[in-house]
Amino acid sequence: MISFRYHLVTIIAVFLALGLGVLMGTTVVKQSVVDNLRAAAERAINSNHALQKDVSELRAQLQQWDQAGKPLQHLLVQGQLGGDSVVLVTAEGVDFAEVNGVKNALTDAQATVTGVLAMTSLMALTQEAQRAQLEAILGLPQDSTPADVIRKAAESVAVRLSQGPPQTGQPDIITELSDGGFIVSRDVGKGGIAQVGGPSQPVVVLSGGAGAPAVAPSDFFVPLVSALVQSSHPVAAGETFDTDYEFVSLVRGDGTVDGNVLTVDDADMMFGRVALVLGLRDLLIDGPGACLDFGMKSGACDVVPSPPPTP
Repeated sequence: MISFRYHLVTIIAVFLALGLGVLMGTTVVKQSVVDNLRAAAERAINSNHALQKDVSELRAQLQQWDQAGKPLQHLLVQGQLGGDSVVLVTAEGVDFAEVNGVKNALTDAQATVTGVLAMTSLMALTQEAQRAQLEAILGLPQDSTPADVIRKAAESVAVRLSQGPPQTGQPDIITELSDGGFIVSRDVGKGGIAQVGGPSQPVVVLSGGAGAPAVAPSDFFVPLVSALVQSSHPVAAGETFDTDYEFVSLVRGDGTVDGNVLTVDDADMMFGRVALVLGLRDLLIDGPGACLDFGMKSGACDVVPSPPPTP
C-alpha cells in the first residue's frame, strides 16, 4: 500500500525536478543570449573601429585637398564682391583664425567688411542680473523669460543691421549692447559702430567650434537670421565643418527661411569660403535661387556654386 508520505515525497521530487529543469533551461538560454550579445557587440566595435579609420583617412584627404586648394582661393574669389560692404556677426568661442579666414576671403573678393560683431557669453543670460540688464536695454517687461529676451535682442540687432544706424540723437541698440558687454566689436573703421549695417550691407553670420557655444545658436543666431530674411535683407549663415553644436542644420530645417538664406556648412575650409563668396555674389545679383545650401553636410545641394557663364 502506497502511503501518504510516498505521495508527498513523489510530488516534492517532481517539483524539484521541474524546478531544476527550468533553472537549467533558463541558464542555457541566458548564456546563449549573452553569447549572441557579446558577438554582436564585438561586431559593432570592429565596425566602429573600421568606420573611425575611414573617417580619419577621409579627413586627412580632405585636409590635403584644402591645403592644396588654398593658393587658388584668391583667384577664385578675386573681385566677386567688388564695391560691396559686408557685416560679419559671430560669437565668442568661434576660432579667431576661422573668423579671420572668412573675413580675408571677403576682402579678397574686394568687399569691405565694415565690422565684426561677436556675441559674448552674457547674451546667454545665465544670471538674473544679466537678464534684468538686457530687459532694460530692450525696454521689455521685468517678468520676461530669458528665451524671450534673447530672441528680442536678436530681432532688434537684425532690424538695426538691415536699416542702418539710427538718426542723430536716437539710441543705437548695437552701441548699447556693446556698452553692456553683450557684444564685442572688432575691425570697425574710423566711423565706428555707426558705419556698421544698412540696406546695402549683407550680413554674414558665422558659428561653430568646440565645446559649448557662448550663446546657443538656436536662441540668438537662428532668430537673427529669420528676422533678417523677413526684412528681405541678404544674409548668409556659415559654420565650421567640425563644430560641436548645430547652426546651419537648424537654418536649413526652418521652412520659413530655408531657400531665402545662403548657408555654408564648411566655412573654415577653402571650398566653403569660396562657396560663401560666390553664393553671396549670386544672392546679391539674382536674389534667392534654386540652390543656396553649400558644403558637405546633410542638406547641401552642392559643394560650391556653379561659375557664372562665360560671356
